Amino acid sequence: MTLDSKVVPVLTRLAAVGLLALAARWLYLYIFTDYRHHLAVYYIALAIVVAAFAIALWFQQTFAVVASVLLGTLGVLGVAFLLLSGGVSNPFLWAVGVALGMYSGSVGAALLHPPRVKGKH
Repeated sequence: MTLDSKVVPVLTRLAAVGLLALAARWLYLYIFTDYRHHLAVYYIALAIVVAAFAIALWFQQTFAVVASVLLGTLGVLGVAFLLLSGGVSNPFLWAVGVALGMYSGSVGAALLHPPRVKGKH
């Protein structure tokens, strides 16, 4: 697998920035405030894992990119389940589902069909 597509670095780094912002928010919320202090240990550990995953995604480690595609696909399925099981159509949820689907589809396609290099067969 190669990550030579022009769209993969932009999308993976955008996802990495979003995940890093989420991890920073969790760290701030559970270290510096008293918000749900009984869950602080779990969320601080989760924030550290998410931050490490975001850094690996920023540097385009193959395992992180593949894991993000799989998690994005799982997110699309979760959004579809929520939209199909509920009686109300939520536009924000539709936007999240479309964004996750576009990310998973474009990065997954770039991973499955790497560009051909001239001179190599």
